Amino acid sequence: MIDLHVNAERQNVSFQGSVTDGGRFRLTMAETGQMYALSILHREGTRFSVTVERAEGTKDNPTFTPIERVEATLGRPAALHALPYFTVVIDGTRRADPTVSRFPAVQPVLATYTRRALVDDYCCVSCGGVIACACAVNSTCGQCCVNPCCKKTDPAGGPTAFLPSPDTRPLSALGQRPCRRVRDSERLYPQFAPASGTVASRS
Repeated sequence: MIDLHVNAERQNVSFQGSVTDGGRFRLTMAETGQMYALSILHREGTRFSVTVERAEGTKDNPTFTPIERVEATLGRPAALHALPYFTVVIDGTRRADPTVSRFPAVQPVLATYTRRALVDDYCCVSCGGVIACACAVNSTCGQCCVNPCCKKTDPAGGPTAFLPSPDTRPLSALGQRPCRRVRDSERLYPQFAPASGTVASRS
């Protein structure tokens, strides 16, 4: 598994997520409906190859055309020129939990959740005008995961990531949490940094 996060600097939104090696992290611009995908391969050591693909065809059955390939280094933001003002940061790799199939296949939170249940299985979270879909997606405004990307609590009660607790708020309040902001230390486009004291855009 490859853990990463994608920064949309113009929208000041950041999504964490996980994909299988060679899997896709999908990004749809809510305003235009255009979908892109980041196909990520672990090369060796701290080096990764990220291919930006543009989706064509129908939403339910898209075909992906490669439009850019960039090299990414673990822990450093890499600019995606085919997706202006977007960057990707590879956070690390891990082995999928072999026992994960004993748990429910999907762990959604908030009304931002959707799921595509085919061979290329993924779920989605929407925030700040961007819809992010992957094997697991995590943002302060919502999170979801699909096996095998759901991390589980270890027997000793260790931490859980992408394993949400039930949300008991009324439906009218769902999806109202602020989006996760881009970290200042990772900004490659400082012209989009919000003025001091402001909050990130909301979906």
